[in-house]
Amino acid sequence: MTIQYYLQSRYVEGGRVWPDLDCWGLVRLASADLFGRAPLPLYGASMPGDFRTITRAVSDVSGLLNMHPCQPRQGAIATAWMGSLCVHVGLCVEIDGCLRILETDAPTGPCHTD
Repeated sequence: MTIQYYLQSRYVEGGRVWPDLDCWGLVRLASADLFGRAPLPLYGASMPGDFRTITRAVSDVSGLLNMHPCQPRQGAIATAWMGSLCVHVGLCVEIDGCLRILETDAPTGPCHTD
């Protein structure tokens, strides 16, 4: 799989199976495919907009993978916070020698951002 593969997916709320992915579905599959990691948990109950459940899921994954805050680097899971709630996730990837965040959301769909 390549980054381009994930850019061809479509945003679907609660999507966990390609090509229908939400932000967690994209991070879950892309981190396994692009970086050879074991698949992350599904967290099907973590729906967009349900920030408390998303925050609990991120906390669970952080403990499971022994994750900790770090500088941006390829393969890191990027999280966006509003106060103490996680509101969005993406995956750090290298494109043309620069780090970008591979992500998806409504209404833009899959993209890579600075």
